[in-house]
Parts: sequence; structure tokens; C-alpha cells
Amino acid sequence: KAIELDPSFGVAYGLAAYCHLMQVVFEWNTPPEHWVKEGVRLAHLAAEKGGNDPEALWMAGRTLAALGGEVIRGLALIEKSLALNPNSARAWWMSGMTHAHMGNADTALDHFARARRLNPLDTSEHGHWSGIAAAYLFSGNFESAEEAADRALTDWPRSPPALRLKAAICGLLGRIEEGGEYVRRLLALNPEVTVASVSALNR
Repeated sequence: KAIELDPSFGVAYGLAAYCHLMQVVFEWNTPPEHWVKEGVRLAHLAAEKGGNDPEALWMAGRTLAALGGEVIRGLALIEKSLALNPNSARAWWMSGMTHAHMGNADTALDHFARARRLNPLDTSEHGHWSGIAAAYLFSGNFESAEEAADRALTDWPRSPPALRLKAAICGLLGRIEEGGEYVRRLLALNPEVTVASVSALNR
């Protein structure tokens, strides 16, 4: 409705793009092909129309990095968002997530810590620890990744991102049977989840 009322409103495109990203991240709608394609389209529009709006930029950037595989451009948009508003906890968190998936653990952890200082009462405790788990996982520190994933699951035992991380960590540590239990917990939440659908988040 906001886009209909003002087709130049970059934040509306950014939020719409981000909502599509969340559909994929939390596996609320599968298969994810439509959500990926439409999310990327909206993210490009958000970047174009919200060129100097920090909120539009981090939403566009994270969506392009996570769904479109445009990691370098996505990170550049998030960095521009932070240059415009260095006090955005959410933008720092998105930067942390992007660096985590790039294997830049030290930078990711620093950015998660900045986000935490700016918003110490963030209700998404599971998201904070899932991000830290991803940073450690993609840098090969599986023990620290598991500790963070466990903290994420303590906050939200049904968190799809944390369950995916835990399953992967167990597999990498050779605990196949235990990893299978977390896969079963994922399938109980959404029986249509497949390796192919999860791969949409790891471009």
C-alpha cells in the first residue's frame, strides 16, 4: 500500500524485500523460488529509490547478499547505510551477518558486538547468537559455533536458522545421529524443507 501511495518511497521497497528474505530464512513458505526472485527485485528497487536512506540501504543490502548472491554490492549498501547512520544497531547486525557468511569472523563478531552495545535489550536474542554461530561456523571454529547455536536454541528452541546451524555443526563434528535429530526437528516445523531450499541461503 505504501508503494502504491508513493512509488518513490525507498524504505517501503526495502521492507518488502526484507520481508521476502524473512520468508526464506524462517522457512515460512516453501519452495523459496518465488520469494527469492521477488525479494531480489524489490531490493534492487530499494537501492535505486532509497539511495540516501540508511534504512532502505541495509534492507536492500542484506537481501541482495543473502538471496541474490550479490555479496559485494550488498555489503557496499550496508556500509553506505552505516556511513549515513552509524548508530543503527540493525545495520551493524546485518553487516555482521554478511561478514559471517563471507568467513570474516573477526569483523562479524566485532559488528555483532557493536549492534549489541547499541541495542542491549534486543528481543531477538536467538538472532544475535545465531549470527555468532554462523561467524564461527564459516571460519571453521566448530566448537565455538556449537556453543553459540546452543544459546540461540535456549532462547528459541524452534528457531529454523539455529536448528540448521546445529545440524550442520553436529555433522561437521562427526555426530551424525545427533545432527539427524535436529534435522527431524526442522522437518517437524516444515516437512517441505529440503537441502535445495536451504541452499538458497548459502549462495
